[in-house]
Parts: sequence; C-alpha cells; structure tokens
Amino acid sequence: MTTQEGVRLCVCGCGAPVKDRYAQGHDTRVKGWFTKVKNGKMTQAELAATGIISAAYAQCVIHEAALEEHRRKAAERERELVESLTARREFWERCARAAGDGDR
Repeated sequence: MTTQEGVRLCVCGCGAPVKDRYAQGHDTRVKGWFTKVKNGKMTQAELAATGIISAAYAQCVIHEAALEEHRRKAAERERELVESLTARREFWERCARAAGDGDR
C-alpha cells in the first residue's frame, strides 16, 4: 500500500510507514490471520474484510500452506516406507544366509 505522497505503508494495515512490505514483526500478524483461516477460526471473507488482502489472494495463500503441509506429510511417509522396505530386505537377506548355512 502506498499513500498519495508515495510513502509505503505496512501491508498488515497498521498504517506504519515502511521501506519493505511490513513493519518489524507485522508479517507474523498476517501469518497468524492465515493460520486462523486454516484452522477454521476465521473465514476467508473475514480475512478479506480486514482490507489487507483480497479473498482470492487469501485463498491462494491458504491453499499454498495446505499444499506445503501435504508435501511434508508425503515426504515423511516416503521415509517411513523406505525404512520399512530396507528392514524387510535385510530380514530376507538374513533368512537366505541362515538357510544357506544350514545346507553345509
């Protein structure tokens, strides 16, 4: 946001003049709003009503956060599967070695 004089204002809506997008710590305020929407404590319409961002942008950010969470869970599940398959392979290798030792 920019005033008529060309002064940039904090995106969170506090009205503080800034060099970047946010006053110090105010990005956390916006992140908190997105978290509230994600957790169902605030609607996207309520977030858009703050005048800070549009409903479409709010929806994009929320979907991006959900996608990131999905990616994190998928990577965790992949690690679990690799560990499980490795353990199974090692088990069968031990079984094969034990069966081979019994033939001697």
